[in-house]
Amino acid sequence: LEGDNTGVELSFKESVSVNDATEIEIYVENIHQLGAYELALAFDHQNIEVLSIESGSFIEKGNRETMELQNSIDSKNGLIQYALASLGSSANGAIGSGSILKIRYQAKENTSQPFELIAGQLARIDAKVIDFKLKTNVQDLEDVNDEETFIVSTRPNPFSEEMLIKYQVG
Repeated sequence: LEGDNTGVELSFKESVSVNDATEIEIYVENIHQLGAYELALAFDHQNIEVLSIESGSFIEKGNRETMELQNSIDSKNGLIQYALASLGSSANGAIGSGSILKIRYQAKENTSQPFELIAGQLARIDAKVIDFKLKTNVQDLEDVNDEETFIVSTRPNPFSEEMLIKYQVG
């Protein structure tokens, strides 16, 4: 079930008012036993000011304790890095779909895609990597065609100092 239907989606508003605080969320869909995730997003540091980043509520569906492993905003180089893991041996990991990351930001100029996911890894509670398709969604975009999708398969687990990222642009 995982892999073909598993997705990560960046959802943007079609237009953002200059200097208004705006929120973007990153969603996962069709996930089974999510135990950890690690994300890196790039942004135009001359046009975007990131105000805050925080975990979405999806991973809490697993009823496991969560621990934030990384929460950094590099405004000088335009990079966000975020990692979170769930802990515990008796409870299940998160199942289904929902938000895994919320980013609040201000744009200095109009922009349609303020962030780009440049690296990402999802892992089950047993530390097995979850393959996924990335979808960039401009508010309510229904169909994502192959030209807009790439497969991300990362190794090893999200807590390793090294990560190999393979991707293909359609």
